[in-house]
Amino acid sequence: EYLRLSTPVPSTPWRLDYLVPAEAPIAAAVREMRLLALGVVVPLLGLAAYLLWRRQSGQMRIAAEQAARTELERRVVERTEDLSRARDRLQAEISGHRSTEAKLQVVQQDLVQANRLAILGQVAAGVAHEINQPVATIRAYADNARTFLDRKQTAPAEENLGAIAALTERIGTITEELKAFARKGRTAAEPVELRDVIEGAVVLLKSRFAGRLDALAIDLPPPALKVMGNRVRLEQVLINLFQNALEALEGRDDAKVRVSVEETADGVTVGVSDNGPGIPPGILRSLFTPFNTSKEKGLGLGLVISKDIVADYGGRIEVSSDDSGTRFTIHLLKAA
Repeated sequence: EYLRLSTPVPSTPWRLDYLVPAEAPIAAAVREMRLLALGVVVPLLGLAAYLLWRRQSGQMRIAAEQAARTELERRVVERTEDLSRARDRLQAEISGHRSTEAKLQVVQQDLVQANRLAILGQVAAGVAHEINQPVATIRAYADNARTFLDRKQTAPAEENLGAIAALTERIGTITEELKAFARKGRTAAEPVELRDVIEGAVVLLKSRFAGRLDALAIDLPPPALKVMGNRVRLEQVLINLFQNALEALEGRDDAKVRVSVEETADGVTVGVSDNGPGIPPGILRSLFTPFNTSKEKGLGLGLVISKDIVADYGGRIEVSSDDSGTRFTIHLLKAA
């Protein structure tokens, strides 16, 4: 292919035709157009590729985030189910513990009551004898008073009637102590005169240990000294300690049980000391363990129950023992 160029020749009728080969210019133009197209298309393709990559990356990121959310939700659901099951198990265990604690409190109260009734059974025969003596005396005073009245001797009759009234008060004191001591129940702590507690315990032990209570040397506290607790339950503690001390000294001519009371900075201590043979080391190590006893007919529950009673009122019991004797120390909270 050629490019024809034609032009007239001045001052002649001729025309000059010139044929120029068109292949090289066309090829150059094509190359230029191709280069131009390449320069335009390549960036467009790069931009398109970049946009496509961003789109695919965004979709992949969204898909990854969705998968992560799905996995997180699945884990949250699984964890929630695990926690729910753990909560249900914990609630069941708590209910079981509460039920067990309630049953334990019932059993503990039953043991306390059983120990109390056992003490009553031990003193019953002596109490009957203790009551029979004033009853017989009352009968004699009544007969004498009748005789004095028949003789119109009012002064001796009034003396006999006064003696009868004093004896009936003595009987009433004994029976009231027994009835109060036999009552069942776990009462809240209240201010109690410690002197009344000690005297009440001695009254209940008097009949059983008649003739041996001389071994008790008690330094009674002033009536105004009060501790937190319940009189009947604290009497039960002291009866257990007095009884153990007196039984440990049975048959000894120099038997002595000293009871002392001391006020401390944070409460009141009651000490019960004896000069007996002491507690064997094997028993002393587990003294407050149930059914641990050195007595042939003992159950080994008296000291355990006493410790629980004192603990109920915020106190504690300590013990020390050697060949020269044993000392129990009761720490009680002082009433405001």
